[in-house]
Amino acid sequence: MKIQIKNTNDSINIWWCISKVCNFNCSYCQQRKSTISEFDKNESINVAKKLKELFDKCKYKKNDIVLSGGEPSLYELHEIIDILSGGDYMLRIDINTNFSLHDVFWWSTLKKYKNVKLSITASCHLEQIEDLDGWLDKASQISNVDKFKVKFVITNDNFEETKSVIDKCIEKNIKYCLEGARAKDQSPLFNDEIKDFI
Repeated sequence: MKIQIKNTNDSINIWWCISKVCNFNCSYCQQRKSTISEFDKNESINVAKKLKELFDKCKYKKNDIVLSGGEPSLYELHEIIDILSGGDYMLRIDINTNFSLHDVFWWSTLKKYKNVKLSITASCHLEQIEDLDGWLDKASQISNVDKFKVKFVITNDNFEETKSVIDKCIEKNIKYCLEGARAKDQSPLFNDEIKDFI
């Protein structure tokens, strides 16, 4: 677990890596490969309670949290959001996910909180997705009810396939963004043609 907190004049911005555990094994992933046993639910619940105390103490009207990992939807996000959303402030939460787990209903229920503005950034890891059409159909359905975008992580190896999937996103009215993959030493895993495309 890793947390970065930035306090501005009118809000608190938090990046929270809940765990490095992931159900994917992407060849270009910078995260250390982890096992599910490394996640401590009690620790995450305690962190959520401490963050809520911080929000209550600072009394800002809005606060931002990015939940990432590994894969944050492996865990009970509803319980964490229940705790964080229990104050007199607006909370913007962006969940960075591979979007491979759970159905549309599960993702939609994350939007039930009245003082939470939810956005989902779904990384499309083509080498790991077995049913791309099903993944895109789910993305299309959820993009109609939430602030949602697909993030493509581009490498030299997946560039051509990524371009064809982007065309499908355009057909389905799914917003997307692009990111060039980098090795652990931060050297790019993409060439100049991809750099210009991004």
